[in-house]
Amino acid sequence: MNDAKYKILVVEDDAAVNQLLCRRLEREGYEVEGIASGGALLDYLKSGFQADLMLLDYNLSDFDAAAIIANIKSLKCEVPFIVCTGVGSEMIAVNMMKEGARDYLVKDKAFLDVLAPTVKKTLTDLGLEKELTAARKEINYQNAILSAVYELSLDGVIVVDDNGSVISMNHRFYQLWKDAEFQEGMSSNDLFDRVSMQLIERSKFLTSIMNVAAIMNPVDRKHEDLKLKSGEFYELYSTPMKDSQENSFGRIWYFRDVTLQRQAQHEIEKARQKAEEAASHKAEFLATFSHEIRTPMNSLSGFLELLDSSGLNEMQTDFLGSVKMSCENLMKLINNTLDLSRLEAGSLQIESQLFDISQTISDALVLCEGNRREGVELEMVVSDDLPPVAGDSLRLQQVLINLLSNALKFTGEGSVKVGCKGLGNNRYLFEIIDTGPGIDKEKQEEIFTAFRQEKDSTARERGGTGLGLSISARIVRLMNGELKVESESGKGSRFYFEITLNPLQVD
Repeated sequence: MNDAKYKILVVEDDAAVNQLLCRRLEREGYEVEGIASGGALLDYLKSGFQADLMLLDYNLSDFDAAAIIANIKSLKCEVPFIVCTGVGSEMIAVNMMKEGARDYLVKDKAFLDVLAPTVKKTLTDLGLEKELTAARKEINYQNAILSAVYELSLDGVIVVDDNGSVISMNHRFYQLWKDAEFQEGMSSNDLFDRVSMQLIERSKFLTSIMNVAAIMNPVDRKHEDLKLKSGEFYELYSTPMKDSQENSFGRIWYFRDVTLQRQAQHEIEKARQKAEEAASHKAEFLATFSHEIRTPMNSLSGFLELLDSSGLNEMQTDFLGSVKMSCENLMKLINNTLDLSRLEAGSLQIESQLFDISQTISDALVLCEGNRREGVELEMVVSDDLPPVAGDSLRLQQVLINLLSNALKFTGEGSVKVGCKGLGNNRYLFEIIDTGPGIDKEKQEEIFTAFRQEKDSTARERGGTGLGLSISARIVRLMNGELKVESESGKGSRFYFEITLNPLQVD
């Protein structure tokens, strides 16, 4: 039995022979249909029926084989056929094979013995030819794709065989090097020598080419950065061509124009240097400015303290209090400006010293107590089991003071709570929760930007420069944390962050 169910037409006008052939082929497992004349065959094919193979009697009662074949071709039907004849003529066999017959059988004593093997061999050959045709079609398709990619590539490509001859080069290669002498078949040594004439470092390039060709590195790699005398920049890559047994049969070289990328990188580097220089100058200016203004401010603060102890009347004391508050606000602005300049310059360092978290929070509350409005409760919620830790307590306290000051500034009634709890793995959560007016969601990202406040009117109504949250967020980031906010307009705000504080090390 055959693995595949092939359909075979038996075209024979002798009814007995037709029936005999059909039974013989059916025993071999084929689907067989007997046809008694050439006209019936043509009607069969015109109806759109097809077959895998046809046994065609050479001399039919209404057509001979040549006429039948001509009619079949006019129908544009492609049915493979084997010619069968009672006359063993070499001339007939030759003519039929020229007309496309797959084989030629003589109806002699051995006819039935060779019939099945001949049919089987013919069908096998047809299957192989079909697979070969499909494979060739796929190869042609892949070649067409590769050819298109090759010619449309932005890289200039040359292919060199194992004898050192250039067997192919794409159009882009000609565009890059603009040399009319380049042609397929020339020696790769001659080609690279002509290429080198356009380079600033000619000898370095030729040495690199020789070394790469000798190594036969099996993977793609960049071998050289090339600078042309014209000012352009190219990159050189190559890879050897190898067969399935890892035998080398040539090398592919490709050149990539990276002039625009290099120019862009150069401009980016110049811009980066200018930005760093400007930031450095700004930091130097702010540091100098802060230092120079701090000295007279300290003198002014000292003079105000002396004046406060000189026995002033009530009105004078009120006036002096206003001046002292203005001085304190100005000193806070100076300190924030200096911190901002240090943060932007990357010079602000986080220290590590032993401290008590609860005490640090308590001190921050004491320093912010003066900002609390009447009727607003200021509360500290801290776990009882917080251990001594190592970290920068001053910077942590600075962040807490900034957050508490903001919360107290905007909270007219209700409460402001500051809390801390351990999360495990030396991580601690700090949070400040207020019952103030809250922050619109679309404004929550902006408030961490320097000199930005939720509303433009905020600075006029309640003071501030918009530096506190920006500085606090950057300090928390230096502590490997992130300052976040949860808030809804009219429902208060929660500012919180997690940082790592290492435990006390006992020797």
